Amino acid sequence: MRTFAPGAARRLGLPLLPLVGPMRTFGSSLRDAVNRVLLPLVGPMRTRREFDVAGRQTAEVAFRYGDETTRTDTVHDGAESTTVIPPPGGTATTTVTDVLGRTVELRSYTDADRTEFQNATYRYDVAGNLVGMTDAAGNEWSWEYDKRGNQTRADDPDKGTTLISYDTLDRPVSTTDARDITLTTTYDALGRRTRLSEGDDTRAEWTYDTVKLGAPATSTRYVGDAAYTTAVDGYTNRYQPTATTVTLPENEGTLAGEYTWRYTYNARVGLRESVMHPALGGLPQERVTTLYSSQHLPTRTVAGQQVLVGDVRFDALGRPIRAECGNLGQKVYQTLDWDEHNGRLTRATVDGDIALRVQDTRYGYDDIGNVTRVATTAGQGEQASSDVQCFTTDALRRLTEAWTTAGAEDDCATGPNATTVGGPDPYWHSYTYDLTGNRVNETQHATSSDATDIVRDYTVGEPGENAPNTLRSVSTDGGPQEQATETFEHDQAGNPIERAGIRDQTLDWDPEGNLETVTENGTTTGHIYTAEGDRLLTHHADGSATAYLPAPIELACLKSNSQPVGETLR
Repeated sequence: MRTFAPGAARRLGLPLLPLVGPMRTFGSSLRDAVNRVLLPLVGPMRTRREFDVAGRQTAEVAFRYGDETTRTDTVHDGAESTTVIPPPGGTATTTVTDVLGRTVELRSYTDADRTEFQNATYRYDVAGNLVGMTDAAGNEWSWEYDKRGNQTRADDPDKGTTLISYDTLDRPVSTTDARDITLTTTYDALGRRTRLSEGDDTRAEWTYDTVKLGAPATSTRYVGDAAYTTAVDGYTNRYQPTATTVTLPENEGTLAGEYTWRYTYNARVGLRESVMHPALGGLPQERVTTLYSSQHLPTRTVAGQQVLVGDVRFDALGRPIRAECGNLGQKVYQTLDWDEHNGRLTRATVDGDIALRVQDTRYGYDDIGNVTRVATTAGQGEQASSDVQCFTTDALRRLTEAWTTAGAEDDCATGPNATTVGGPDPYWHSYTYDLTGNRVNETQHATSSDATDIVRDYTVGEPGENAPNTLRSVSTDGGPQEQATETFEHDQAGNPIERAGIRDQTLDWDPEGNLETVTENGTTTGHIYTAEGDRLLTHHADGSATAYLPAPIELACLKSNSQPVGETLR
C-alpha cells in the first residue's frame, strides 16, 4: 500500500497497479488533484471522464472490459453555451445560459448532424424568478411573484390563469383556477393543512396528533353529507403505521363499513414483515408475511400455507435474478438476466415445475437505452411460437414505428415493409408529431392483402391561441370506422368536457381537477376520491360499484346494494 501527497492522483481501496499512459491507476479508481474520479478499474462497467483545462467535463466514455461501448461528448462554446452529444438514440441538446448561469435557451436537435432543432426560451426577473417560457411553436407561459418570492399568478396556454394567495407565513391559502373556482386551505399552528374548502363547503379535512404526537391521524373526503375517511390507528416508535382503517359511509350500501389493515415490522431495521388483510367479499381475513435476506432484500412471501413468492435470489447489485411462485408440484420459476455493463434487462424466462419452458422474452436496446426489440417465444419444441416486436424512435426519443417481424431471428435493422412484417399477430404502426410533441398522425398499416390502412389524424389547437395543445378532433380513414370523426371540447382549465362522434360523452370535473362523472347514452359513471386525490370509489353506469382499497385490493359490488363479490389483486 502507498500514500500520496496532496495534489497527486489518489488511490482508493486496493494496491498500486501498473502504469496506464501518463497517469497511474490505483485500486478501484483514478482521481485527479481535486478528487474527481477519472478512471475506474477495467471491468464490465468502467466509465472514464475527461475534463478540459478549466475543469469542465468534456466526455464520459463507457467501457466493457477495455472496449469502448458508448460516449457522451460535452462541447463548451465559450462560457454561455454547452452542447451535450449523447450516444446514438439519444437527444443532442444545447443549453445557453446568461451571465448568472441561468438557462435562457434549450435547443433539442432533430437530426443527427445537429443542423435543425426545436428550442424553448426562458426569462427571469431581477430576483431570479422564472417569469416566462416560450416553446418551439411560440406558445407562452408566464408567472408572477410577490415580494417574498411566492408565485401569485400562472398563465398557462392550456390551463388558463391560476391565482394563488398566501398568508403572512407564506403558506398558500387560496387558489383560483381558470374556471373561477376558488379553493381555500386552512392550517394548524404547526403549518399542517387541516381543511380544504370551496366557499362554505368543506371538501376535505385532516387531523393530527390524536394517535401519536406529530403524526397524521385521519384524512376525510366529504361528498355532500357523506364522509369517506382513512385513519391511522397506531404507530410504532419509528412512526410506522401499525393499523389503517378505511371507512365508507352508509350511502354506499353493502360496500359501507370499516376495513382495517394491520402491519408488523422488523424490530431492527423497520422493514414491513406482515400485513393482515380484513375479511372482504366473502373471503376470510388473511395475513401476508414477507421474509428478508441478511441484505434486507425480500426473499419469500407467504399467505398462510400458500407460497406466493418463494426463494427470490438477487445478484451482487441487488437486482432480482430468480423467483419461485406457487407450492411444490405447481411451481412457476421466473429468471431474469441483466446486462453486466449497462444494467438493462436482457432476458426474462418463465418455466414450469417440470422441464417446461413457458415463455422466453429477450430485449434489445440502442446505445442510449431505448427498447428496439422484444422477442417472445411461447412454449418449446414443435409447439413453440415466436413473436418479435420492433421499435424505432426519432431524434427526440419519440416512438415513430412499431411492428412485428415475419422472421424469429430478425434483428429489426431493416425497418418495416410489406415483406418483413409478419408473425402470429402482425401489426405495423407509424406515428408523427408536431413541434411540441403532440401526436398528429397514426397509421395502422395493412398486414394482409384483403385489408387497408387505417389512418388517424389528430388535430390540436393552433400555436398562440387558447389551449393550443388540447386535442380538438380525431379523423379516421379506413377500417370499420371509415370516414369517422370525433370532436372534443374543453373547459377554461383545459379539461375535456364534451366528446362527440363515434362516442358521445359529457365529462364533469370537480373543483380539484379530478374527473367526477362521465355521462354516455343517458347513464353516468361517477368517481369519488380520497382527501389526497386518489380514486377511492367508482359508481358504474350499470349500477355496480368498485371500491379501490389499499393496494392491491379492489372490492366490487356487481349491483347496487348487492353483496360484494370479492377482492381483485392487481
